[in-house]
Amino acid sequence: MRSNLDIDVNPKLKLGVNFSMSANWNHEIQEGRFNQGPVLGALVYAPIFRCYDDSGNLVKNEMASYSSAYGMQQIENPVALATETKISRDGMRNTYNVFGTYELVKNLFFKANLAMYNYNEKYEFYKPTSLSSGANPPYSDEAKADAYALSKNTGVRDYLGEFTLSYNKSWNDIHNFSGVGGYSLQQNERDIVEVKATGFEDDHIKEVTGHGADASNLTLTNNTLKSIWTMVSYFARLNYNYAEKYMVELMGRRDGNSKFAPGYRFKSFGSVSLGWAFSEEQFVEFLKPVLSFGKLRLSYGSSGNDVGLGDYDYVSTVSLG
Repeated sequence: MRSNLDIDVNPKLKLGVNFSMSANWNHEIQEGRFNQGPVLGALVYAPIFRCYDDSGNLVKNEMASYSSAYGMQQIENPVALATETKISRDGMRNTYNVFGTYELVKNLFFKANLAMYNYNEKYEFYKPTSLSSGANPPYSDEAKADAYALSKNTGVRDYLGEFTLSYNKSWNDIHNFSGVGGYSLQQNERDIVEVKATGFEDDHIKEVTGHGADASNLTLTNNTLKSIWTMVSYFARLNYNYAEKYMVELMGRRDGNSKFAPGYRFKSFGSVSLGWAFSEEQFVEFLKPVLSFGKLRLSYGSSGNDVGLGDYDYVSTVSLG
């Protein structure tokens, strides 16, 4: 669902609101090795073994039961893996955006943009006692010990604020100047809690609430986390072109990123570029039938990124155990 609203309050002030919402309800199959995922399992599963018996029931533990005698792979019926392993993923995604533009004086505009994004997801996984565990048949003690459930709640929030001043001016139809400067602030928050449950004696309750009576049957997994990431930016850009032929652009920005250690979070970047639209010159008029536009550009600058960095990688950790 989407909604857009634009309002011209007066000749100088314009406001707008954008909103979108989407939801997903997914049922999935497990991925992984041939003894876990039905896709690879179907490629390895020997075709001499049945999928269903004469009564239409799933045949289980047939190939795996021959593993010790004939060296067969310990693979469960791939159709049983796909239908009896329960995986669901339900999510809700919302995006909100509010913006306004105001002309302070002629050709000088102030723009403010505020945005928020949030995503909430519930993930459920259940491996039942009704599937084989290696060569051990369904409902055996080994199959019960191998059964488990996962419940994962994910919450993501992202906030963005952008504030800019822009100016455009032309003189005598040959001098064209534009500039923009501004400030932006972004913050991302993640909150993930994943619980694993074991100790299942049957498959009547196919979720973490059906775990065994011992409190040790419930554990938090390593996927559980909470983090906050923030970035602050100051930026400016100046453009000038003469008769749409010769262009100069100067850019500069200073970014602060919380993923870096204190004392190293702020860094400045800049660039300069020169352009020449040679197709606008008279001496290339003869190429117009085959060349509609040609431009040469030379630029130099510096940039940075935080790809591969975790939110708290700069913090030293100690493992106990």
